[in-house]
Amino acid sequence: MKFKPVLLVVFILGISSCKNESKEDNLKSNPNASGLKTEKKTVLEDSLKKDSVAVDSSKSSLAEDRKLLADFFIKNDKKPQFFLINNQKDTTIICAEKTKITIKANSFVFLKTGKEATGKIKISVKEYYAISDMILGGLSTTSNGKLLETGGMLDISATANGEKCDLKKGTNIEIAFPQKIARDKMRLFYGNWQKDQINWIVDKSSFDLSETFENVDEMPVYIGGKDAFYKFIGNNYRRPDEEISGKIYATFVVNKEGNVTDVKIKKV
Repeated sequence: MKFKPVLLVVFILGISSCKNESKEDNLKSNPNASGLKTEKKTVLEDSLKKDSVAVDSSKSSLAEDRKLLADFFIKNDKKPQFFLINNQKDTTIICAEKTKITIKANSFVFLKTGKEATGKIKISVKEYYAISDMILGGLSTTSNGKLLETGGMLDISATANGEKCDLKKGTNIEIAFPQKIARDKMRLFYGNWQKDQINWIVDKSSFDLSETFENVDEMPVYIGGKDAFYKFIGNNYRRPDEEISGKIYATFVVNKEGNVTDVKIKKV
């Protein structure tokens, strides 16, 4: 009963010994065989190093290209116009390309503290109306992936005593864009920079100036008030040859410049 385990052990050891001898004979007959795995490993490591160097080089080249492009846009961007205004007074600015900016008194506050800005406010304005100016300025004309038809772009910033300023909460500035041809359905968008590209977001408080409203929050007032209005009617009223009496109903439109247009007699 004890003999079998001994034979088994001897047999296993014999096989092991044969394998080792075979391996040694193989190494003697082929001295380069021991270096095959090492050589393959070295080739693989060299290949990985080359790929790593290629990736690093590609990243470096991409970074350099981005820097060159950014430098190009900075060099060819439009030069800003500067205006000094008094924050305590209503001010209207007329820019070089006829953009009209109306700023109410006490509109600006310091960006860091939120306190009302004092002294002179330095306004910087860049006007972009030509497509070439927009391209050279690195500006895009898309809103959430959709292409926009733009009537122009403005870049406005304000500083006081070397500190950045912002508009006081609830305060707006009025901007009138010059237009040779009236365009319907134009809306105001503000720019939001995302990954070195500008995305235009519609201002929910904006509206189309060419749109006609039948009901408004604040009714238009004749320049000079009601007395001036009745005086104008009295000076321009022409009595017809035939005597008539009663009420005359008319409709009209007050345009964005405040002029009365499209007068129509509805009922006599």
